[in-house]
Amino acid sequence: MDINLNVKVPAIEKLIDYSASGIGAVAGSMLAPWKASREGKARIESTKADIQITELHETALLETRKRIENYDPLEQSGNLDNYVSERIQFQEQKRLANAKSVIFKAAQELGDKEVPDQEPDHDWTARFFSFVQDVSSEEMQILWAKILAGQVERPDSMSLRTLGVLQEMDRNTAELFEKFCSMCMFLETHDGVYDGRICSLGKNAGDNSLESFGLNFGKLNQLQEYGLIISDYNSWRNYSIPEFEKYNIPLTSVPFRFQNNLWILTQVNTDKHVREIKITGPSLSISGQELSRVVECKPAPEFTEKLQGFLQTKNLRMMEVNTIPKG
Repeated sequence: MDINLNVKVPAIEKLIDYSASGIGAVAGSMLAPWKASREGKARIESTKADIQITELHETALLETRKRIENYDPLEQSGNLDNYVSERIQFQEQKRLANAKSVIFKAAQELGDKEVPDQEPDHDWTARFFSFVQDVSSEEMQILWAKILAGQVERPDSMSLRTLGVLQEMDRNTAELFEKFCSMCMFLETHDGVYDGRICSLGKNAGDNSLESFGLNFGKLNQLQEYGLIISDYNSWRNYSIPEFEKYNIPLTSVPFRFQNNLWILTQVNTDKHVREIKITGPSLSISGQELSRVVECKPAPEFTEKLQGFLQTKNLRMMEVNTIPKG
């Protein structure tokens, strides 16, 4: 797909294109009042509530649910066709409500941004909306909305494979993944993460060295089974800058992100030369790397303290160099 990244358009216009590709032309009229509210500087929450009440016909939806739940096939055997029809109607209304909720959350995420003007990947949108229509959990809808917003901002930022991984994920695993990402050191470019791992503090993560931080062997296995981390819990990556070692210059690491801040590792004692900086521990899979971009890192002060202490024993100091803005 050829994309001219120099041509920018309002993100909401592109969100309409993506949504229309997934659920049809209703997307334009659905987001029109939201767009008007942005232009008029009205409150998003108020407008969103009005739209949902008007378009989803909540009263009818609740009545349909009540009739389905109270249906007794022995007493109403002659009304089976009506029951099936109402159940199908209820299910479709519920699915549309889920998709709309995700779209509205994505609209809030994008706000007034401008994005590349490109044609949506229709295979991607078809898969995305086939998944989100059955997502009712508020927490999971937020994740899906961030993915949709991210795809609008950065085309091809989320693979079809990763959508499948998220579709299988339950809320418990999503919370566990959030905990993992909150303790990760990330190497990344403007295109995305190319390494993300938790330092196992000089011990074997497979032998529960991270148990006190809520990531015992069983929890790591859970993440691995969902395709979020790789199976080797003791893999490593060199965080040093090769040119520094080549010319015997006091070693400094490449910049990495940790706890939403940008850091480097420097030597505490430059007389004791560190030859390379090996960070060993459980590592994100490719799908895990893609999903980590939409996960909100939570404070992890106990792990941060232990990490800094461990690095000190290796003659290394974490030095904060910049704060990465959210969004």
